Amino acid sequence: MERSRVFLLVLLALLLITSLSSLSTGPLPFGIHQLLHLEPLSATEQLVLVHIRLPRTLLCLGVGAILAICGAIMQGLFRNPLADPGIIGVSGGAALGAALSMVV
Repeated sequence: MERSRVFLLVLLALLLITSLSSLSTGPLPFGIHQLLHLEPLSATEQLVLVHIRLPRTLLCLGVGAILAICGAIMQGLFRNPLADPGIIGVSGGAALGAALSMVV
């Protein structure tokens, strides 16, 4: 039990680090002090942070969570720990759609 708790805490720390990294990287660099509101932000920096980078980061976190949930549902539905989208033909359909969009 203790090992899984430590593993979960390490994963949570990595999630926080990558989220802060996503918020701080870009053409207008932010420091950790600015992100944690230890230094004031200018109006332009607030605009970039709140309207561009924060939605991007939250969307990435949401999409990752949804993909993880879909994978867990698929593995539970088929009772196969190695289940992937190829089992029900999703990969083939996606490849067909991509090929058609390139041709048309």
